[in-house]
Amino acid sequence: MVLFIAAALGAVLMLNVDDDSTLVILSFSSLSLFYFFLSFVLFNDIRLRDIFKKSAYHNTNAKKIIGAIVLGFTISIIIIGALFRFLLVEGGNLLHLFGLMVLIVILIINVILYLRSMEKYYVNTLIRTIIYGVLGVILFYTPHSAFLRIYYRGYPEYIELYKKLEANPENKELRYELEHMEEEMFRP
Repeated sequence: MVLFIAAALGAVLMLNVDDDSTLVILSFSSLSLFYFFLSFVLFNDIRLRDIFKKSAYHNTNAKKIIGAIVLGFTISIIIIGALFRFLLVEGGNLLHLFGLMVLIVILIINVILYLRSMEKYYVNTLIRTIIYGVLGVILFYTPHSAFLRIYYRGYPEYIELYKKLEANPENKELRYELEHMEEEMFRP
C-alpha cells in the first residue's frame, strides 16, 4: 500500500507541480518489482518473514501460487506501461494493451473460481485486478497529447511542433527544429 501511495503521489506531483521524474521512476519501478517478485506472497496472505517457512504455505496450493504469479506479472506490466506513459516513452500503450488482455482473462477466471469457493484469496485478487484494470484502461485511453499539454503547458509552440513530428515522423527538418527547441527550452 505504501508503494502504491508513493506512486500515486509521484504521478500527481510530476503532473502538477514538479517536472522531476525521480519519484515517479523510483516508486513505479519499486511497485512493479514488488508485484513481479512477491505477488505469490501478497495474494496468499503470507508474511514476508515467513516466506521460506513450509508452514506458511499450508493454506494455499500450487494453483493459487501460479495464479498469483501470473497476476503479479500482469500487474507489473501495467505499472511499467503507466511509467512509460508518464515519461512519454514509446511502448506504454502496447504494454497496457497486453496487460489488459491478460487481466480480462484473469478476471473471468477469478470470478468463476470465487463463485465456486467464496475464498478470501479470490477477493484479494479480484480487488487488485479491478483496481489495476481500471487504471490501465484510463491510461490506455488517455491520448499522448494530453500528457504533452500537461508537461509542456508553458511551451505551446513545442507541443504543436511535437504533434507535427508525430504526424510525420520521417521529416528530418521537423526533428531538427524540435531538437533545437528542446536545447533552447532546457538549457541551464
